[in-house]
Amino acid sequence: MQPAEIRKLSENLAEQMRRKLGFRGRGLKGTLDYGKRLLPKAVRKAAEQIATAEERAANPKLMKHIDADTLLKAKRICERYLGSVDADARRKQRRIEGLSVFAFNLGLFLLLFLAFLMWRGIV
Repeated sequence: MQPAEIRKLSENLAEQMRRKLGFRGRGLKGTLDYGKRLLPKAVRKAAEQIATAEERAANPKLMKHIDADTLLKAKRICERYLGSVDADARRKQRRIEGLSVFAFNLGLFLLLFLAFLMWRGIV
């Protein structure tokens, strides 16, 4: 693979992670640093291989150590995972979790407030 192809692969993968998973960061390396713990181990490892290959591609001597088959395998692993991620469902799930936490806290507050009023003899 040529350095331009590796760079393009890395940029596309980082863009997909930003769009589907909401990760931040510049380039694939920065994006991985942001959301490393949220990725499955195999996907994280594959993305790190691509990021390492991107760094090596900048140096002509290290470019010889890049295995194209390994990169293509890593690309397939990452794309398979990112293809299965539904960004809208993740957003909806986060919204539901936030509302459920809010409802629980509100209920707990009202219960404690009612207990306080009963303790003071107001109710």
